[in-house]
Amino acid sequence: MTPTNISLTAIHEASHCCLYTAFGVVINGVRINPDGNGRVHRYNIDPPQGPLSLMANAQDGAIAVAGVVGEAIHEQGEVEINAILTKLTFGGGQSDYGRIQQCGVDHLIEELMTFSYSVLMEHWGKVLELAVRLDQVQYLDSDEISSELPYVYDFSRYSAQLQKEIGGCGAKWTWNRAMKSGHMQWPGSENG
Repeated sequence: MTPTNISLTAIHEASHCCLYTAFGVVINGVRINPDGNGRVHRYNIDPPQGPLSLMANAQDGAIAVAGVVGEAIHEQGEVEINAILTKLTFGGGQSDYGRIQQCGVDHLIEELMTFSYSVLMEHWGKVLELAVRLDQVQYLDSDEISSELPYVYDFSRYSAQLQKEIGGCGAKWTWNRAMKSGHMQWPGSENG
């Protein structure tokens, strides 16, 4: 199976798994259902005793947006904010967008997309391998996911990177609002 033949559901769910793993969130497994929908299963977690911090909510938001960002990377090789927003609000990412809204970080959607894109691109080969495997067998448990995503976990580094992204510090992607398609670009690359 070549990467171009991987189902979008497998790419979507593998992208979520990559971000979960990056932050060290324990997941039980990932599944593609007979109807073509997929889901990452998490262990039962006790509900928080109080409101979550902005960083905790931003991490959940970055994990939620990762699925549609992964699809965009797979389909187009680039991320267009308008396409991502359309998929989140009207396409297959509606439940992910609901999670982003539930976390109260929908105002940070561009930053969450940028962060998720950078993590996915760093580990894209592993994401594709996980997606190929998931597409073949339809279900992977936590051990199988871990074996497909070695050396992805780095809570401290990714938390710091996300903090910079949502804090507006350091080099980051920007949305060039002058462009109709809303491509995300590195600063200074607007002319090229």
